[in-house]
Amino acid sequence: MGGLEFSSALTYDRPMKRDPSPAFSPPPPSRPPWLAALFVLAASSLAFCVAAIPPWQSPDEPTHFEYARLLARDGWRSPLRPDPALEEAIIASLSRNDFWRLVKVSPPERPPRTFLAAPFLCQAPTQIGKNPPGYYLLAAQVLRFCPRQSLVAQLYCLRLLSALLSLLTVGAVFLCAREAFGGGFFPALAAAAFAAGLPQFAVIGGSVSPDPLSNLLGALFILLTLLERRGPRRRFSGAFLVLLAGLFVSYKFLILLGAHFLLRLADLVRPPPGHGRRAA
Repeated sequence: MGGLEFSSALTYDRPMKRDPSPAFSPPPPSRPPWLAALFVLAASSLAFCVAAIPPWQSPDEPTHFEYARLLARDGWRSPLRPDPALEEAIIASLSRNDFWRLVKVSPPERPPRTFLAAPFLCQAPTQIGKNPPGYYLLAAQVLRFCPRQSLVAQLYCLRLLSALLSLLTVGAVFLCAREAFGGGFFPALAAAAFAAGLPQFAVIGGSVSPDPLSNLLGALFILLTLLERRGPRRRFSGAFLVLLAGLFVSYKFLILLGAHFLLRLADLVRPPPGHGRRAA
């Protein structure tokens, strides 16, 4: 008995070692599923707009489509001008898809041959010469993969292109917000979710329009500007190159061009943190 008591005392007097990794510790919060869920929801919203909006009903879709179709057919080297035969075919498709009733105008007694002679379309009869050709050159490449499809089928191909560009924009907004919030995951996730949840973002993202490409380039410009201001100064600015590409898509980038030069001027007066440091 004495031996048992002595052994027991030794057992209880010895300090017990703790397992540095307890078996029942709660797992760390998993972040990739949250981001994946955001992209699934954003893709679902964009897909719904692509399918639910009737053909030709998004803002200026007939004229945006005409511009891309002419570039796909004739190339960018040829001088572009509205084609009455193409416009007549698009107007016939408008009539088959109940366009006039949906835009709440009286249908023409005789089908017009041109957008300029068509009700409602005559308010903005063409995008040629009005918008830069950047987006339409990209859209023309998509149309060259489906040259024998119907006009409506080609329209939906360009809508899918817009949806893809908008989905990439959600990712760019997430990266922008993460950089702006010092690497915080959930504030960046909330910012990207807010952008993806805007109704106008989803509607235009499911339409034939240069705006989805403009949105993506604008988000990339902001992201690169944030990264460049945090890191060492470089001779060539990626943000400036994206800005030049944006000017080839939309004249609205002239506003960002002014902001870019103001930031550069401010850096000359007071360089941001990190500039001028040498790598170890």
